[in-house]
Amino acid sequence: MVSPSPQRSLLVLFLLCWICLAVASPSSAFPLAQRESEQTEDSVSRGHLLIACGLPGDEEHRDRYVEVIDRLTSALTSNWGFDEELTQVLFGSDEMVDDGHPVPTALYRPCTRESLLTAVRHLRRNLKPEDRVWIVFIGHGFFDGERATFNIAGPDPTSEDLGAMLSGIACRECVVWMTTSYSGCFLQDLAASDRIVVTATHPDREINSTYFPDAFAQAVAHPTDPSQLDGDHDGQLSLLDLYLDICRRVGEQYEISETGITEHARLDDHGDGVGAEVQLPYLLPKHDGRLRPGESPPVIKDGMPGAIAAGIPLSLKPQGSSSSDAEP
Repeated sequence: MVSPSPQRSLLVLFLLCWICLAVASPSSAFPLAQRESEQTEDSVSRGHLLIACGLPGDEEHRDRYVEVIDRLTSALTSNWGFDEELTQVLFGSDEMVDDGHPVPTALYRPCTRESLLTAVRHLRRNLKPEDRVWIVFIGHGFFDGERATFNIAGPDPTSEDLGAMLSGIACRECVVWMTTSYSGCFLQDLAASDRIVVTATHPDREINSTYFPDAFAQAVAHPTDPSQLDGDHDGQLSLLDLYLDICRRVGEQYEISETGITEHARLDDHGDGVGAEVQLPYLLPKHDGRLRPGESPPVIKDGMPGAIAAGIPLSLKPQGSSSSDAEP
């Protein structure tokens, strides 16, 4: 019997190692980038939603924030794949429950440190690895030069407090939307490698009330035509596309009001706690962007800010359809 040559033995060993690596390697090292199509029938993704609105302030802001909450809960659970029974809403204080002024339509609890902790614990208990969760903060933030705080009933949690509360949330897709004034000052403490964080402002004392939550609610309640919503022109509807559409709507609002833009949103999908104004190359100058009329937007490549968000597919139910229209 002829012994195999050393060269042939090395070739066989190399091929075996290559096959083992190909089988063992996941399609993406980042759980957020997994496609919904890769899920099996036994691992159906569920959509969890937590909306936390602190003390709204004056009547104008209260009316605005209640409308935002109602639009978000209705649209996200009707057309964007979130489950109504997995939706939690926190709003205002105990005194607001029956004071005769607007309150959210959805069942809610006052927004306190204790109710936030309870809501997050509920998420941890019920989240499965294949699930998705969006956590939306609405209201007023503050920064005293050292710490950022979220204004709620009772002791205000700091950005460090909120970051600690959210630690340990593990699932396929976790997105935190911080839509308050001073929200950029929360970014560093909210950031994590397995989480996408969106803030309405730059971390540079942008102190005014933001249009971002209103634009967010409008974008999901009255979405742009899917053929136009693909802002990065990659052929699929993604989380990045929704973010770009919200930023465009914010810019349009400032254009209508003829005032200088006082909020500059940031997206962090790498967990570096810094984020980037990913929208700049995709928006026209009149909407606070850099895209010149007639130019094509750039293609986001792997490793660039926004690349992971571009890999998060979103499913939008055709407008006018209802749950009864869905396939059994």
